Amino acid sequence: MKSLSILILSIASIWFALTSSINPVSSKKNGKQSAAIYGLSINVSSELTTEGSIGAVSWSSSITEEQIERMRKFAESACSEKLDADVRCVYKYNKKGKKLATLGNGNIAGMPTNSFKNAVESNDDDLFISIQMHMTNDGKPLKVGKKKSTIQPKASGFIRIFDREKTLIKKGKWSQSLLEGIVSLEDKDDVLTPNDIETIYKYMIENMIKDM
Repeated sequence: MKSLSILILSIASIWFALTSSINPVSSKKNGKQSAAIYGLSINVSSELTTEGSIGAVSWSSSITEEQIERMRKFAESACSEKLDADVRCVYKYNKKGKKLATLGNGNIAGMPTNSFKNAVESNDDDLFISIQMHMTNDGKPLKVGKKKSTIQPKASGFIRIFDREKTLIKKGKWSQSLLEGIVSLEDKDDVLTPNDIETIYKYMIENMIKDM
């Protein structure tokens, strides 16, 4: 009887070990890793977005909240698909509980501007993502009929994925001096609209992720 009990226990132990290796227990939702976008910087040259004479105010620092939300969601969705992880933007909060975000001054406002250290200390995610983009006026002009645009938009950026110890897991970069076919203008003296910036942004995200 004692031998039979030992045999049953042995079989049960082997079965548990085998099933555990096939279906490991995970504390993550759907067994996926989680990732936090702690930095999303989108710098846009005022030369690309300012209409009128020198000194005119650029719209780039006052892009709509709806557009900011769409841009955040696009980054989360694209990174989620690439990493097969649950990805979200995370923010830093000051001592009064106020959320800190980009304020404009050349950057699209409302985006996460956290430090890696604070992001790790404040969140239990597995991976941490930093995205930086620049849209400058040192590229090539766009065709507007038989003419060329006054502005010369160029887009460049990079994305980096770290683990909790800040070991670089993945990285991607992208740069393009000619945005012909990505955006278009009606007049050679036109500047980029908020919709143009969003279109370029999405195109950049897709290409940086492809490079990872």
